[in-house]
Amino acid sequence: TAARFFASVFPVDANDLSANNKLRGYHAIEFDFGDYGAIDADGRCWTEVALPPYPIAALHTGQYVAVDGGYHYPWEGHYRVGGVNHRVGAVAEFGLLADSAPIIRSEFDVYLISDRLIYAKEQCGADDIAARFFITITPAYADSLPASLRERGYADAEFDIAEDTISDGKCWAEASLPDYLIAEIRTGQYLAVADGYKYLWEAAYHFDE
Repeated sequence: TAARFFASVFPVDANDLSANNKLRGYHAIEFDFGDYGAIDADGRCWTEVALPPYPIAALHTGQYVAVDGGYHYPWEGHYRVGGVNHRVGAVAEFGLLADSAPIIRSEFDVYLISDRLIYAKEQCGADDIAARFFITITPAYADSLPASLRERGYADAEFDIAEDTISDGKCWAEASLPDYLIAEIRTGQYLAVADGYKYLWEAAYHFDE
C-alpha cells in the first residue's frame, strides 16, 4: 500500500487526448492507495481510479516505488480493451513502445510488454513482411516444459506479420510467452529460398541479464 499506482490509458482515437498528452500518445494517471483505497478486517485491500470517458484501446498499469538511482516496479501489466480487434500495431501507434526500451535491438526491435514480445520496425520492406518469425524459449527449469519437449530443452513457435499491423511503412508482430520462468529466448526471421532458408536476422536475450 506504500507504492504509487500508475495507469497509462491509450485511446482508440488519439484526437481524444489533450494537446500535451498527444505528444506522448496516452493519458497518464498516478495515485496512491490512500487516495481511493480501503483495507478490510481480513487484511484484503483494493483501490480504484476513474477512466476517461472516451473509447480505450489499451491500458498499461502497475505500481512503483522510488529507490536510489530511479524506480522499482513491484508489478506491471498490459491489457488491450478490445481484445483481438485492437492489435498491438494500433496500440503502438499511440506510444506504448515509445516508453519502453527494447530487450533486443536488431532488424526488428523486440519489446517485452507484460507476457508478450512485440516486434516493431519503422520501415518494412517486402522481405520483412514475407519472412516468418521464429522463437525458441528455454525455461529456467526444464520440468516447466511438457514431457514431450524436455529432451530437447526448449519450446518453439513460428508466426507471421498480420495484415492489420502494417501501416504507413511500419509493421508489428507479436508472440505470447508462457507463464513459467524463462532463461533465454532466441528469435529472428527467415525466408524459404530455393536451396533451403535465408535468415534475415537472429538474436538472443538472457532473462538473467
